[in-house]
This record gives sequence, structure tokens and C-alpha cells, in this order.
Amino acid sequence: QQAVATLNTALADQVDADLDVVVGGTTVTVVPSEAGLGFDADATVEGYAGRIWNPLTLLTQFTGGPSIDPVVTVDETRLEETVATLAAEVDSPAVEPTITVSGAKPVVKPGSVGSVLDREASQQAIRDAYLVSTAPIVLPIVESDPTVTDEAAGEALGVATTAVSAPV
Repeated sequence: QQAVATLNTALADQVDADLDVVVGGTTVTVVPSEAGLGFDADATVEGYAGRIWNPLTLLTQFTGGPSIDPVVTVDETRLEETVATLAAEVDSPAVEPTITVSGAKPVVKPGSVGSVLDREASQQAIRDAYLVSTAPIVLPIVESDPTVTDEAAGEALGVATTAVSAPV
């Protein structure tokens, strides 16, 4: 119990320290408790029971000595919500190609690639950095392709052209 109390006291500031997260070139702050992140000192000590008895030795391993990975608790729902909020600020979804009829002539407007926050990788990056790094966490942005290709839209244009070329 002394080791648990020592860890909780020594790491209290780090457990509650805001995380700097870089999303699309902009740095934002994530509050660990609001993102569902926490530290389980009991489980951390329990995982090393029998190997480390001195609480000061245990603390030294968190602050520059041999490495011990802290046991991090994660409320997955809250972390997903946090990442979804971040994604809402940077997501630029792909635009699907469209066919419009101008006068009596169908025309294809090509689709375009978008960019979105990789939510799963972002959640993992935040989990991995919590309590082990003070560096800003750079979240990955990935390309988002339209679900319909311009070629498929072109094929549909042929059907549309035939459909509007004869009287109904």
C-alpha cells in the first residue's frame, strides 16, 4: 500500500496534466479525465509484486530509472467522443461525383478526395502517450476517397444520357 500511495502522490500532477494534441497543424488541449484516461496505481504495483518492494525504487522507475509501464485506465466511449470532437474540427470528407441535367444534357461533376482524422490511430496515439510522454501528440490525418469513382459516374452518365435522349 505504501508503494501505491507513493505513486499516487508522486504522479498526481502528471496524471492530471493536460495533453497537447496536434490536429491538422493546430495544437489543442485534451484534459485526460475528460477523455476517459486515468492511472491505476494498484494495478501498476500489483503487476510488479514480488519484483519491487521499495516504493522509492518503484518511483525511480517512473522518473528516469529502469522502465515500468504504468497501468492506464481508459473509458473507451469518452475517448471516442473526444477524438470525434477533434475530428469535427478538421475532417473534410470526400465529395462524391454527381450527375446533373442541364437543359436536356446530363453532365458529370467529378468527385474529390477529402482528408479526415484517422480516429482509431488517434485514439491509440493518445493512449500510448498518456503518462509516458510530454511531447505533443500528433494525430494522423488520412486521405478519404469518394465511394463512387469518377469512372463509375461516367458509366452512369451513359445510362442517364440514354434516359433523357428519348421522349418519355
